Amino acid sequence: MVTISPLLITALLHLVDAGPGYLQLDTIRKPDSNAPSMYDQLAKRADTQEWTLTNQDNYAYLVNITVGDPPQEFQARLDTGSSDLWVIDKDNPLCAKTEEELAMAVQSIYYVPCDESGTFDPNASTTLNRTDEDFFAKYTRGDIRAAKGKFAYDDVSVAGTTIKQMKLGIAEVANRTMVVGIGLPSNEFRATYYDEEPYLNLPARLAKEGIINTNAYSLWLNHLNEDRGSILFGGVDHAKYEGTLHTLPMVDAPYHDPNTTMAVMMSGLTISPKENYSDPIQLFSGNIAVILDSGFSKSYLPYDVVQEIADALDYDYEQCNFDGYLEFEFNGFSIRAPFSDLLTPRRSIYGGVFIYDGAPRCSLGISETIHDDGPYILGDTFLRNAYVVYDLDRREISMAQAKFGVSESDIEAIDSNGVPSATRAQGYGQTVPATSLSIKTVGENVEFTTMSLESSFEYTEHTEQFEDDLETAFLTNSSLDFFTFTSLMDTRTYSFVPLWPSNFTGPSRTGTSGATSGENSGAGPSCQNKGALRATIALVSVLSALTTGLLVY
Repeated sequence: MVTISPLLITALLHLVDAGPGYLQLDTIRKPDSNAPSMYDQLAKRADTQEWTLTNQDNYAYLVNITVGDPPQEFQARLDTGSSDLWVIDKDNPLCAKTEEELAMAVQSIYYVPCDESGTFDPNASTTLNRTDEDFFAKYTRGDIRAAKGKFAYDDVSVAGTTIKQMKLGIAEVANRTMVVGIGLPSNEFRATYYDEEPYLNLPARLAKEGIINTNAYSLWLNHLNEDRGSILFGGVDHAKYEGTLHTLPMVDAPYHDPNTTMAVMMSGLTISPKENYSDPIQLFSGNIAVILDSGFSKSYLPYDVVQEIADALDYDYEQCNFDGYLEFEFNGFSIRAPFSDLLTPRRSIYGGVFIYDGAPRCSLGISETIHDDGPYILGDTFLRNAYVVYDLDRREISMAQAKFGVSESDIEAIDSNGVPSATRAQGYGQTVPATSLSIKTVGENVEFTTMSLESSFEYTEHTEQFEDDLETAFLTNSSLDFFTFTSLMDTRTYSFVPLWPSNFTGPSRTGTSGATSGENSGAGPSCQNKGALRATIALVSVLSALTTGLLVY
């Protein structure tokens, strides 16, 4: 996930549209250091539920939930790449309190800005039912942020609808922002780590309770500069997209357990960069499985592809203004994303935007994956430009080009027959990934090269062993007292700081799990570029000498 800015938002609610069976409210964004919490935005129909998303400082898409009785309000990150809903206990020792801790929380390193999202007081809820089931959330390899605690049952309200005795995690220790995971139930923590039967998570409960007809929802993030988007449970809003909704089957993704990810086959990428190219250039062709994950702020593609994008732009990772676009191809249709939507401001550890010669400095919102063979992820930099319908019951995803700034609605319920007005993509049956990609090298002359999609990165084995050791420390009766994170990309070094209390215990892992998608609200991507990965590898040698002191088994 990405950084939650210290900027707070005052939500002014006003009626913008009303009709039989639904009510739609809007928000106005206003910086205010004393702003109250956001309130739920609602658009009701008898068979759909719409939930407004808040784009906080163009970084995180947040939703508002209440838990317990009396209700306690929270802002949480909406994540299609994970499946558990969890909140932070009020006694979490990693809630940022000092100025230094808040500065680190801006980068989501070690601490979390609990005052912005809110914390949960279990003792204040009269409807809470505790369990002894362990809860753990660590979403990606290469990520030192996690949450750990116990599962419980309590009343959860979203968009004015209350679900009685919803299962959720209560994080007793967490250095990341709380999450509303709405992915496949098979991707839940206890299903992947313990091979247990999945429970009914939020969208599944909405379907079971008859609030929606089927376990499906539509995601509309809206433009980068807009404060408000929406997620529509159980329906599709035809006013929010242009052209035709094309349907693809969900496929498995590398480094993930089967049937746990909401991925589709992407068949190519075309770039129209600058005036020195008269025609668009198809950078690669060949099927790769890409996860459509709102939990990531950026997108992650094969290393050679990302390098060709940068070369085509003559990009120095500083400029913030570019003409042109990328066109993401999906076996019969495409989604276009202008470069203006793919650039993100570079920020200091204190959250401020870097300014040089009077202009902000940016980085490209697409990075390369650690492994040549994935996992590949299309995060918010792509999803803002697409209207995406996730049909979890049918295991299908439908997409069309998104419309921006739309206030009207044309909502139709989704039923067991699938998404209304959607048509199968021409290449619907293309479900097998390629073993290599045909890549065009962009320069004075356009040349063709071939990239193998077999993992060949020399540090992979050592990196995975190191991260498995860390994960074991989180999951077993081990203690992880200190951790150093060094980034060679921006030459920052963070000192040793306490991470987990030495007496904090957790479950023993008995199942298997792939690298779950869902970026944290952090500064660095979980699928780091290879420069950042070398920083992690450099750290391995240091930690190897300190293993006895760090990981006590």
